Amino acid sequence: MTATTITEARAPTIVGTSTGAMPKSHRESSGASATLAARPSAAPVHIGRPELIGIANLLACRVVSAAAGVVDWEGLMLHVPPQGLRDGDHIMVSVRPEKLAITEPPVSTAAWNRLDGVVEVATFLGPVVRAEITVAGRAFFVDVPHGLAGAVVRKKRLTLGFAPADCVVVAPPPSGATTD
Repeated sequence: MTATTITEARAPTIVGTSTGAMPKSHRESSGASATLAARPSAAPVHIGRPELIGIANLLACRVVSAAAGVVDWEGLMLHVPPQGLRDGDHIMVSVRPEKLAITEPPVSTAAWNRLDGVVEVATFLGPVVRAEITVAGRAFFVDVPHGLAGAVVRKKRLTLGFAPADCVVVAPPPSGATTD
């Protein structure tokens, strides 16, 4: 299966596992990897087919402070890259499973995002164990190395964390935009 890279000016690169209905001008073959990478200076990316980004934790948020990069998700204030945000905007924040950590934040990270949850399922996937963690009533997927697999025991409470740089702001398509 060939992956598709969606590129936008000044935006993150998104790689998915299907060409779907992307316009020809946006199709570029990039191999079989499925990753989501962001440049720190990137503005929100507009995409018409969010399913193209592969497995990701997508959070529907409202921008509380664009200047500070603070968004509200289910009553939790999270820190995201502030570029291109406007107060009051409704956005989608994407966090890949490998970007979530079950360890405490680094000492120097003031804006570390914390999500308290409960382990529902842990699945061995070769190089990692993928855990399904329920946070605020919804499932989050997190990939952990085998050395930390003991922390993802069914029904155990734990805290997930991620740095603002480890997420991507995915803006909804502009009004009237077509997705094909």
